[in-house]
Amino acid sequence: MKLLEIAHRGYSEFYKDNTIESFEQAIIYKFDMIELDIQITKDKKIIIFHDTYIKKGNNFYFIINLTYKEIKLIDNDIPLLADLFNLLIKDNNTNFPLYLDVKGSKEIVPYLISEIDNIKEKLNLENIYIGSFNILIIKLLYNLNKNLNYGIISETMFTSDIYKKFIDEYNIKFFSFHWSVLEHNEINYIKENNILVFSYTNKFDIILKKMLEYKLDGIVTNYKIN
Repeated sequence: MKLLEIAHRGYSEFYKDNTIESFEQAIIYKFDMIELDIQITKDKKIIIFHDTYIKKGNNFYFIINLTYKEIKLIDNDIPLLADLFNLLIKDNNTNFPLYLDVKGSKEIVPYLISEIDNIKEKLNLENIYIGSFNILIIKLLYNLNKNLNYGIISETMFTSDIYKKFIDEYNIKFFSFHWSVLEHNEINYIKENNILVFSYTNKFDIILKKMLEYKLDGIVTNYKIN
């Protein structure tokens, strides 16, 4: 299987991350998948943004405490998840793979399931991967829809019995590990169970060199590898 080049928040080496422009450029430059961060606002809109807080002047505000309109007044480039879905549909890129990193409040869960249900006839859900550092979010998502591609993102390597528990209980399709914790035996065990293994985030060639020592299926990267 070809090593997937996963565009970290879009083509973030040269374009503002987690923006429509960055996603468009990732497609133009032929990345294999786009990774993006999502979370929910006070008025239950799903936005594409990494941090659970945003700065205005000298003040910081949690995303969950602001409406989308208030957030746009701080940074007009922050899009909705629906904006990216609509872009793919408009440009006939309905099979383009997406990797959603779910951040922030678990309140997002029913709204994310609903939003995905709304586009299931227009986008190929087999190419949408949903991961989180928060295993509780994955559990809640799985309880609402058992047929999506769920994954666990981690800065920790686990033992084989824990991997098996995750795979069996939540139908896990991928794990994504920080490059600094990669271990051969654990990666081999996961792959033997036909589960994808990604690693994040390639920012420099020295990190990429380390990542390439392992049997990965995909690398989350700021820039083109090939």
